[in-house]
Amino acid sequence: MTSVVAQANPAELVVTDLHDHPLSIAQKLGAMETINVTNQSEKTDVFTKGKGHFDVVFECTGASAAIRGALEMLRPGGTMVLVGVAGEVALPLNVVVSKEVRMVGTHRFHPEFSDAVQMIDAGLIDVTPIISRTFDASDVAAAFAAASDRSSALKVQLSFQSIE
Repeated sequence: MTSVVAQANPAELVVTDLHDHPLSIAQKLGAMETINVTNQSEKTDVFTKGKGHFDVVFECTGASAAIRGALEMLRPGGTMVLVGVAGEVALPLNVVVSKEVRMVGTHRFHPEFSDAVQMIDAGLIDVTPIISRTFDASDVAAAFAAASDRSSALKVQLSFQSIE
């Protein structure tokens, strides 16, 4: 089976996060608006007015509060793509049912992983803007420490060039 990667130009692309660093990267990559929900949560009010604003929402944290907030911003009949992985979470079924929300889970390993690697290798996807730092594979502990600091790192990668 072959997977298909769709490219879309959304009329509006809004990104929310708890930290300014990932938001600054999102803005450089084309986000039309970025909102730090830690200290600018009122900016999301415009998207929750009425019955919601967006046709599609990608929820990438897996956190109950973020899922609820995303559902509030989703229009009736909209689609929520669940990307975040976190154990069991509370789900406001009344909102899902009353808005007739379509929920889709997604994961990134088979066969999409191979397709993505080929597209990166061919230069069709540039991942350099989201790579915060590269560590030699022998320094894996430092790499994991850097990756755990969301205020300064998006993605940290290991280089295996020095390994024979």
